[in-house]
Amino acid sequence: MDTQSPAEVKGLIEGQDDLLGINEMPSMKDREEVCEQLRKDGRISKSQIRYIATMPIHEMFLVTRGKKAKLLRRVAPPRTQFWKSNLGNFESYWKKTINKYKNTNQEMELVRKEYLHHQYLLEEKENQKAEMQEVKKVKKINNEIIKLEVEQAQKMLEEPIQLI
Repeated sequence: MDTQSPAEVKGLIEGQDDLLGINEMPSMKDREEVCEQLRKDGRISKSQIRYIATMPIHEMFLVTRGKKAKLLRRVAPPRTQFWKSNLGNFESYWKKTINKYKNTNQEMELVRKEYLHHQYLLEEKENQKAEMQEVKKVKKINNEIIKLEVEQAQKMLEEPIQLI
């Protein structure tokens, strides 16, 4: 689930009343935008609206069409709730919570060596092809030379020999 501030999408919330999930919203303006009509309709109480300001990340109010808001105590939080500015940057957060960085220099070096080895094999194969083509050309030229020599020898045999 991805979220956006209700104040930014004012007017779209009312058209989405079939199923509405409300997670933590510290902004009073956002809470007012989402909950004002629900409060007027008696589908959410003032205490529930206040609770939304400090709600834990794993809880959600679920409002279905024509029914009152119900608190769900264990819900996977929306994607934007996982990241808050007070957590610092991604790298510091990762180091603090997971800290499973791995040095990949050895693996990268192995990949580079394998790549160079395969490049070398490809070049060798191309060189062998080129050599084979060169050998074929030389054989063809040699065969043509032999044919010419044979033809000249036959012509010499056919010519009468003159004695001096």
